[in-house]
Amino acid sequence: MQSKIFVHIILVLLTLENSLASYEQAETMLSKCENLYSKFSELQKSYNAIKEKRKQQTNIYKKLVKSLTINNEKLKDKINLQGTLRVKPNELQNITRELHGLKQTIDETFTKLNSSELTMQEQREQLLQKTNELSKANRKINAQASTIDVMNVTLMQQDDRIAEFEGQAEATKQHLRENQELKAKLTISDKSIGTMSNKIIELQSQVNSDAASIEQLNSVIAAYTNCCKASSCEQFGKSSNVHVIKVPGVGEPFRVLCNGQIAGPGWTVIQRRINGSVDFYRNWSDYKTGFGDLAGEFFIGLEKLHHMTEAEPQELYIQLEDFDGQTRYATYDDFKVGSELESYALQSLGNFGGDMDDALSLNVGQKFSTYDRDNDNDESLSCAERFHGAWWYYACGLSNLNGPYQTPDDYTSNQGILWVGTDWHDNYYSFKSVQIMIKARNYKLNQK
Repeated sequence: MQSKIFVHIILVLLTLENSLASYEQAETMLSKCENLYSKFSELQKSYNAIKEKRKQQTNIYKKLVKSLTINNEKLKDKINLQGTLRVKPNELQNITRELHGLKQTIDETFTKLNSSELTMQEQREQLLQKTNELSKANRKINAQASTIDVMNVTLMQQDDRIAEFEGQAEATKQHLRENQELKAKLTISDKSIGTMSNKIIELQSQVNSDAASIEQLNSVIAAYTNCCKASSCEQFGKSSNVHVIKVPGVGEPFRVLCNGQIAGPGWTVIQRRINGSVDFYRNWSDYKTGFGDLAGEFFIGLEKLHHMTEAEPQELYIQLEDFDGQTRYATYDDFKVGSELESYALQSLGNFGGDMDDALSLNVGQKFSTYDRDNDNDESLSCAERFHGAWWYYACGLSNLNGPYQTPDDYTSNQGILWVGTDWHDNYYSFKSVQIMIKARNYKLNQK
């Protein structure tokens, strides 16, 4: 279909081009005709001028002939008088001179007449030549007029063909418009198909996600059924995966992240900071129940932590990592958190150990504080608001492991993940990551 359209368009263009060439040729021939007509007018004027001049010369010639006739008559009269009268010698001489003058005048007149005759002959020849040229020009004009008539007929035929091609072009345009409409409909159909495909993919993804959720729920149910006898990560040994435990005092079993690699088997992770993906500047309710993602950053919750430390004595392990990749740790052998009625106070820590300074023992006995629950010992300000975090603040203390996550490029003084009083970094260095873990103090790994 498109190739036929292109052929019709090319024929229209060629016809228009030929028509334009014919029009230009006709205009050229008309211009030549106008030039020949102008020359013919000039020749006609020249002919009229020659004719007028010849007429004047004829009149002069007639006047001369008349004058000669008169003079001749006078001469005859004088001759007749000479024969009849007695004339004196002087008078005879005068008559002779007069006759001589008349003869000279007659000679000059005949000379002028001959010259006029020659001039008239030349003018007749020129007039004849001009007449021949005009005849040739007329013949050429007639021939060109015939050619123009033929060209006019051709132009009319070409106009008819152009009209025919224009009709074909309009039909072609209509076909093109119909094709474009069809393409638009096809595009809409393609978009609809694409939308339906995307919806199908989304539904398939949702089905897959639902299937994964169902599988996960089934695993959780199985874990609840088979593993809810575990109250910590001790039963899972060196595992560093997520497991389900049941802690006395906590209504439902819950998932915890275990770690059996950093400091040996059996540790339960209660807080982790690694990249700043979770906001730790939260209210009392969030810190009570816990928040975050066990696969990333999270806090286990003060209520769970209270019951876990109340069930049996716990060790506390804190690991810090700086932005150079170096790690250090601190341990306490009797970590215990009070109930909500006691504002989840840090009741004990026990003995300190590790390869960095102790920045937490000062906080023993302190209640937990958030920006909406100010329990610190500083009467002039809220440490949670001042350090943009939540902790067992003293006034305000030497540590703030739930402070805002910061990098060296966007560091704000007095805020961040802080552990003060170490020769490792200055007092307001904000660490890259922190991990806090607990484990039963009397834990012993069962050898299998």
